[in-house]
Amino acid sequence: MLTIIKSFFNVFLNSLKLRLMVSLLAMVVIILPTIALIIMNSFEKHMMRSIENELSAYSYSILAVAEVEQANLVMPEALIENQFNVSDSGLYAFISGPINHEIKATSEVKLENTILWRSQSLLTINILEEKLSKKLVPLATGAKSFLSIEINGSPHFIYSYAVSFTEGTDDFPITLHIIRDKKAFTQLISNFKQQLWFGLAILMVIILLLQLVWLMWTLKPLSTLAHEIKAVEQGRAEKLTSLYPVELAKLTTQLNQLLTTEQKQRQRYRNALSDLAHSLKTPLAVLQAQRDISAVNQ
Repeated sequence: MLTIIKSFFNVFLNSLKLRLMVSLLAMVVIILPTIALIIMNSFEKHMMRSIENELSAYSYSILAVAEVEQANLVMPEALIENQFNVSDSGLYAFISGPINHEIKATSEVKLENTILWRSQSLLTINILEEKLSKKLVPLATGAKSFLSIEINGSPHFIYSYAVSFTEGTDDFPITLHIIRDKKAFTQLISNFKQQLWFGLAILMVIILLLQLVWLMWTLKPLSTLAHEIKAVEQGRAEKLTSLYPVELAKLTTQLNQLLTTEQKQRQRYRNALSDLAHSLKTPLAVLQAQRDISAVNQ
């Protein structure tokens, strides 16, 4: 196993193309998922703010129809938003008042004991459990809170807004709570994530293909240079004739100068050998003539 890893590492170090491909792949694999996570986080925060604003708008519409008469809260039978009037609609509202002295005297304060009004969608459902009571802390007048909670094992949003009505010289503080089922939000986020990852996968494939084409186009001059050098080695060319990028132009110029110098040196060797052969012809001819004369005299 160690030998295989060493072999791959050696190939990786000796291959420029492999280095570039691995670097580009690592860049795509790291950057694109990071961007996707940032987008998902931003989208989820944006949707949370949208839901908070929506529940805030509901709170103002409910408070607009609320009245206080003789220290009692008076609410209409039906609200403008129809979901508050339909049982188990996923949108609920209730109003809690301050804890009176009798309740304070008890050993345990329950949220149920402080409720002044609840919407019709909440009449047949018991969501005011102990966990919710612990989540809802008293708010100062004008304060707001927006939380994610679990009610009966299901995730919900709850928006609370504390206000105070004035009747004569007396204040009547209340806190309006609006609860919304989180299923639609969760489904929306899930669908968005699926579409985002699907689009990201397609984009990743496209980018990798484009990078592969770009890599081949970028390294093409090196391939051309290798073919021309091979042609020079085999004697099919005397120098490099292709046009190369600026980064390789200096190298190819130096190679051509080297080839020219080598060709000139080879030509000088040829000339020197030719001159030597020519200079040896006369002495050899004389020796041959003398040999022939000696043979005749004999």
